[in-house]
Amino acid sequence: MSNPNVKFNPNPNFKEDVMKAAQEKLSSAVAPAKAVLMTDKEALQALQRNERLGSRILENLWQKGLIQVLDVSTQDTPAEQRELVFTFFTEEGKKLLES
Repeated sequence: MSNPNVKFNPNPNFKEDVMKAAQEKLSSAVAPAKAVLMTDKEALQALQRNERLGSRILENLWQKGLIQVLDVSTQDTPAEQRELVFTFFTEEGKKLLES
């Protein structure tokens, strides 16, 4: 049942307008990621509190011999990125935490 008094006025840019509005709403709702600078000790303390840290921080701590990690990267993981999971503190890491 259509109303003869209402005329259909198609918008040729409807899809683009909807996508633009959705993108604007999303960008205002999600804060951009900020680089978090922390010392090795602060990162170890965060792990001790069971906080999640990024793979770059975990890899840095692992390369310094402060923690051990498990590489859980899959075929879906981008080639330039690794998915690491913290497993335990090394003796050096424990010493730094206690200092």
